[in-house]
Amino acid sequence: MNNKRYKTLIYSEQETCSNIMKKIDIPSSVFKYRCFFRNMGDRIEEDLYWRDSMDGIVFYSLAKNFNRNDPDDSKLEYNKNAVRDAVCRQLGYRGKRNYQFVKLIDDKMQEYISSIRDNFRIGCFTISSPEERYMWDDDNFGGNHTGFCVEYSTFREIMFPGTIIFLPVLYDTVGYDSTKVIINLIKNGDVNSLDVISLAYNFALIKKKIYLQEKEWRLIVTNNRYIEYFKVGEGKIDLSNIMKAIYLGKDYNKYDSDGKRYKFALDICKLKNIPLYTMVDVDGKLVKKCIYNPS
Repeated sequence: MNNKRYKTLIYSEQETCSNIMKKIDIPSSVFKYRCFFRNMGDRIEEDLYWRDSMDGIVFYSLAKNFNRNDPDDSKLEYNKNAVRDAVCRQLGYRGKRNYQFVKLIDDKMQEYISSIRDNFRIGCFTISSPEERYMWDDDNFGGNHTGFCVEYSTFREIMFPGTIIFLPVLYDTVGYDSTKVIINLIKNGDVNSLDVISLAYNFALIKKKIYLQEKEWRLIVTNNRYIEYFKVGEGKIDLSNIMKAIYLGKDYNKYDSDGKRYKFALDICKLKNIPLYTMVDVDGKLVKKCIYNPS
């Protein structure tokens, strides 16, 4: 499906994310880039969860916490004046809108938006392969080539069973305008309408075009699926059974003088019977070099 068609579906008030999933091609593999160490500005700190990540444990974040590299990520946008008018109409209020009254409406709307953004967790993956530089170059993902990457098979029964949403991010110049959806909800109060269902997901699938090279796909898990989906711990899922390979960044040994991280990666690959690669720079291009092949 081309980007124009996908954009039409995402912005449509008549299309649920579940229906959109039926119309797109699901990639056979996705990747998760992680750091061994993180640059904290004035210091370098070891990532506390690199072992879990390499072992196939993936953490899903709340939408409100998606602000490390993009402060506008999963931001629910709406026209405040239009929503204020809708509230007044619904209440039959025709009096003067002083500062306190307007603030009360805005504060209640912020509470509502927070409740929506806290209603699900998001797992982030990418289809950017290890031969591409973008994810390796980023300090937050591949640690400027000093981190690692885990490849996963998109096995539906494990990764996105039932009603779990798995869709690509739409990179656009504007966010998802939820004004009409919110006004309809205020007017009708039907939390099960298609409008509200779209509101529950779509805004979390849109990012600015400057992040286009991330090639991100997102898994979205709502609160009512938490217990059955996250069996490892709060927001954590074990995807070790669908791991396909591990890739070490071309400069991973910058922080691995004792070989501890290499040995851990090799032990994991032997245990899970999957290949281990390291990336090397050949004439300016990233090429994977096999270190261990179970076959």
